[in-house]
Amino acid sequence: MTKSFGKSTALAVAAAIGLTVATAGSAAAQSAYCDSYARDYANSVARGQNVVTGAVGGAVIGGLVGSLSGDFGKGAGIGAGVGALGGAATETARWQRAYRAAYDDCMAQRGGASYSSAPKPWTADWYDYCSERYQTFNPKTGYYYYKPGKRRFCK
Repeated sequence: MTKSFGKSTALAVAAAIGLTVATAGSAAAQSAYCDSYARDYANSVARGQNVVTGAVGGAVIGGLVGSLSGDFGKGAGIGAGVGALGGAATETARWQRAYRAAYDDCMAQRGGASYSSAPKPWTADWYDYCSERYQTFNPKTGYYYYKPGKRRFCK
């Protein structure tokens, strides 16, 4: 009788480990899919146009300022550089916002779990659940961003 109990216990433990590994693999695959999707989306939204616009605008303004001091070319060059840097910073922020929104939307749609199936807030399981599900989850506040500038409590 002891042997039978030992075998069934070992089988139950093996099944539980297998289920845990399969679930973790599924979550990792889902996260990888959503990462790829979000990168594609962000790349389609942020195409570097702000860098070019910033460089051209900076060159024009820099040229005008430079012409007042007698060196149009130097002013245009400095203005183009400063404008390109400003445009790049704007474009990077735009890409990040688009990526976060697309990633969180994808994770929410593909999660298969409803809000009611989340663990009780402020527990260790809840922190793990929200951190895995929402890339923008803030464990200090319990909120995540679901659209640029819009946040929601993880529940």
